[in-house]
Amino acid sequence: ETKTVNETIHYIYKDGSKAADDYVATPVEFTRTVSTDAVTGEKTYGAWSADQTFGAVTSPELKGYTPDQTAIAAQTV
Repeated sequence: ETKTVNETIHYIYKDGSKAADDYVATPVEFTRTVSTDAVTGEKTYGAWSADQTFGAVTSPELKGYTPDQTAIAAQTV
């Protein structure tokens, strides 16, 4: 079984309008083994693969503006 996790950072002005293009990280994928008993149909689930991390992202510079967050910290999922 696999699951994909995405990270998207939206840069917006205080009024909600778009300030800069979104930052879209490379997705991370998690896997685990699922076994099905051929007689009972009962499923057994293995552990998910190890934690992964999206790297820290520095906010873009916009002339005349100061970001409320100069960077987004690394995110472990």
